[in-house]
Amino acid sequence: MPGFGGFEAIRTLKAAGGPPVIVVSSALDPSDDRRVFAALDLGAVSARAKPRGLPETDPAAAAWLEEIKAVAVRVLEPAPAAPSGATAGRKGCTIRVAGIAASTGGPQALRLVLSSLGRHFPVPVLVVQHIAPGFLTGMAGWLAATTGLSVLIAEDGMRAEPGNVYLAPDGAHMTLESGTVLHIDSKGTRGTHRPSADPMFESLAATAGCSAVGVVLTGMGSDGTHGLEALHRRGGWIIAQDRESSIVWGMPGSAVDVGAVDEVLPLSRIGSRLAQLVDQACSHARRERG
Repeated sequence: MPGFGGFEAIRTLKAAGGPPVIVVSSALDPSDDRRVFAALDLGAVSARAKPRGLPETDPAAAAWLEEIKAVAVRVLEPAPAAPSGATAGRKGCTIRVAGIAASTGGPQALRLVLSSLGRHFPVPVLVVQHIAPGFLTGMAGWLAATTGLSVLIAEDGMRAEPGNVYLAPDGAHMTLESGTVLHIDSKGTRGTHRPSADPMFESLAATAGCSAVGVVLTGMGSDGTHGLEALHRRGGWIIAQDRESSIVWGMPGSAVDVGAVDEVLPLSRIGSRLAQLVDQACSHARRERG
């Protein structure tokens, strides 16, 4: 784009109410994470290195093409709302942990949700975000700087502490064991993603049950659906981002379709609702003790 830089193009397209923007550059690598997250700040939904081969021979190119297709066919019509109006307090549990899954469009969605929680959010937050290898450290720093929360890349044996956000590391599943201890598995396979949100949500079902909240944000495919079903069966409260505010309504839509969702909300309301659920559950527990 001679005489017209990428950042300027993103600003212009967003100001004009243009389509979602995916940044593709032959120069992108983890050392460029500042530029990547600057582009996301301006409104780009994803950033990828230019593929080196064709989709038929290069998995990275195939994934890039699928993302473009998913974003291009985005349907801007409201989805049928899942049952709402009840609260996690009806299940009689104090919320001890929250899990969030996201893919395409997820970094910006995560930033908005986490920013709404407050710096002293009283439970740990586990996050599975599908992102190109090598950019997770940059995303952790970007989220920490823009949300005011402590954002860490999870390590095996690390304790999940209240107020911290834990990102599943590149190429490994993250689960919660024994209530507070994180386990990292770099060898297990599950679907097409590693990390996958399914093992995380399944571990929340097993260790926390109704004391957990699961959130599924914008993203391609159906990762997280099986885990959310398990968590929902155990009494966990499930929130899905709505179709209209999602860049791609694949992951949230899949969870809604199988009946694993308690509430479907626009992105702008998810963080405050999560904070409300935790506060309600904590207040209920205090009244029970008093």
